[in-house]
Amino acid sequence: KPVTLNIYFEANCPFTQRYLLQQVAPLWESPAWKQLVDFHWVPYGLATMTPAGVRCQHGDDECVGNRVEVCAQNQFGGDTDQTTDFILCMERNAANGMACSFKSTYEQCAP
Repeated sequence: KPVTLNIYFEANCPFTQRYLLQQVAPLWESPAWKQLVDFHWVPYGLATMTPAGVRCQHGDDECVGNRVEVCAQNQFGGDTDQTTDFILCMERNAANGMACSFKSTYEQCAP
């Protein structure tokens, strides 16, 4: 694929979800674009280190979601199509009120 698009985002963020579901998903679902674009996902957002550990802007559920999405990337071994499908599915579920920390939010997204 000739174009790689880097997407820096945070799990369980309403602004990220709006962007992913209204802008990225329609592009990804278009066969003409899907063959041209690889998405490189960077799920970290505005996390900061504290003496107690990592603190995420949208709370612990975002931290869990970020870790799940990084884990999925590792499991898919660089397959950007599977990673994109997984992240869009998981963020769609989170946007519909499912917590990122619930297995039901992401298990159904695995290929």
